[in-house]
Amino acid sequence: MRVLGGVEMSKNRDVVIVGSGIAGSLAALALGRKGKKVLLVERALQPPANGADFLKPSGIKVLKKLGLEEKLHDRGALRRHRIHYYHNGEEIINYNYREHVFPGYYMIIPYGTQIRLIMERLKAMPNVETVFGTTVTQHKKEGNNLVALTLSDGRTFQPELVIASDGARSQIREQLGIAVERKTYDTLIHMVTSPLTDSVEKSNRLYMSSTGEIAYIYPLSSTQQRCAIVLPNSSVETIRKMTSNELVQHMRRFVTESDDVLEQGLDLSQSHGYAPGHMHARSYCSGNTLLLGSAILTVHPFTGQGMNLAIEEVDSLLEALTEVDAGNRTLPEALEIHARQRRVVNNKLLAYSDSLVNSYKDKDQFLANFNFKLHGSSRYF
Repeated sequence: MRVLGGVEMSKNRDVVIVGSGIAGSLAALALGRKGKKVLLVERALQPPANGADFLKPSGIKVLKKLGLEEKLHDRGALRRHRIHYYHNGEEIINYNYREHVFPGYYMIIPYGTQIRLIMERLKAMPNVETVFGTTVTQHKKEGNNLVALTLSDGRTFQPELVIASDGARSQIREQLGIAVERKTYDTLIHMVTSPLTDSVEKSNRLYMSSTGEIAYIYPLSSTQQRCAIVLPNSSVETIRKMTSNELVQHMRRFVTESDDVLEQGLDLSQSHGYAPGHMHARSYCSGNTLLLGSAILTVHPFTGQGMNLAIEEVDSLLEALTEVDAGNRTLPEALEIHARQRRVVNNKLLAYSDSLVNSYKDKDQFLANFNFKLHGSSRYF
């Protein structure tokens, strides 16, 4: 074994991935299928369970390529093709995926179910090791490259490629000195889960009001539904103090075709809410290290594209690494090309997302900004 800085090196890995969310775990699966020796490191004691529930066509295409789409259906994924949009109670868009994007549907499945399926696949791969409750405690740089990573379990690795998929507060990104641009929106999102009702089983409905409130109601499984309630910061405290009956009456001002949902009652007391915004890294890579998923970008959920961008990035990374394996490019060259291509897509998505967030209070402005192609799949960005 090689000794580096007085520390005996453990067995090397081709790739070390930090963070086991959808981007990191999917990258581990894709690279493991290519025969790479992969180490996946997660600081939490178990796989993440909270994240986006929606898979758009661009993400579905990649999951199908990796043999996961049908397995997700076996675990209860719902295949849907329509979303109804309302403004102040009036339906303004009947969005049918079959009319605008291929393959004409999107999928809904709890984020945790997706991660568990991928983890099961990883566990069966002898060339992939996954460790939980573990962090990177030390790193060694030579130029722009991270040439050694020491983990909290005492092992040190010398990977050819480092993937930082450790979230919006990425430690690896900070260690590389990559700055980010952040923007917050003046709202708070609460998630309420309840038993599935007939209206939600039939169709997804997204309600907007001219006073800045949004309610997106969709099925989560064959037995449950979820209501994402967006509240302006100026009214959050007032609305959170309302009783369930008072909140229902308040929502009836603009939620018009989901009476069976409102009749169940709404309770925000168990939901602390989260503030949506966006974060964008100023650089996606450095030497042999690539940022992935929410370490690069977080975006307002209005477009439903955030998780799909992370999935697309994995597919794009595989194409870049194929060029490296063929000897056509060096690893840093391939990562830079991949990064330039993804930045174009991400910039367009951020601009589109901002246009919707800034206009949904005004029906006409929202309709002018809504793009049927872009909203269905980022392949059109």
